[in-house]
Amino acid sequence: MGPIAKVRGLDGKNYTVSTAQKFDSWETAVFQAGFLGVMAGKGMCFAEVVLGDQPGQAMLAHTRVSGMVELLPRAVWEMSPAAIHTQQTHAVEYVTADGHIKPLLLTDAPDSPSVAILRDQNAYGPGTGPLLDWVERMLELDAARWKAIIDAAYADHGWADPATFRTAAEVVERDPAMRLGITMAAGANGMGAAHSGAQDQQTAGYVLGIARNGAVAVLTRHAIREEVFRRLYAPFAGVIDV
Repeated sequence: MGPIAKVRGLDGKNYTVSTAQKFDSWETAVFQAGFLGVMAGKGMCFAEVVLGDQPGQAMLAHTRVSGMVELLPRAVWEMSPAAIHTQQTHAVEYVTADGHIKPLLLTDAPDSPSVAILRDQNAYGPGTGPLLDWVERMLELDAARWKAIIDAAYADHGWADPATFRTAAEVVERDPAMRLGITMAAGANGMGAAHSGAQDQQTAGYVLGIARNGAVAVLTRHAIREEVFRRLYAPFAGVIDV
């Protein structure tokens, strides 16, 4: 069993968001039910699968879906039984596939429904689309490209200026939707730190700081001055374009 969260929807109802490993895949589901109802599989109204043994991606999906339920009306995110079945069928096909077929299924994995819904609804504000795109690109970085980012940050610490960060962070703090967007990005930042190949905790923490500032910059770009964005985003310049 993975993480479970209680989330109050815009309709005032309480929902349970549960993420669980099922063989070598993960499922994040939303239930209008308590813990016992979740155990019995009752009241499921949304499901999203992560193929493969990818606990980091599963935790990211859990955070994303929890925010989605909190921010958006149920009519926007609720799935029909057929749509839920389609998600679960993808997982069954993956779990039962021969070993040499699994990589092909991962390459052709279905799009994340929560990402599509958050994007379509601009759930985190005007910066929703750019933030989701940025997270996807950041997670594709290999250790060599992370090294270029870390080297750029070591060469110029202007990106870490507290006053600069505070300018953008205050925009986020005033907006609950933006705060949930940054919470989602924080999970991806941790995965990025793991991908960076950092050999010690200090360097990993440094990468987390770089990624945090980058995420805040992208999410608030529409509301902050260009020079503030450029400074916060400076370590990524030339590695990830926005």
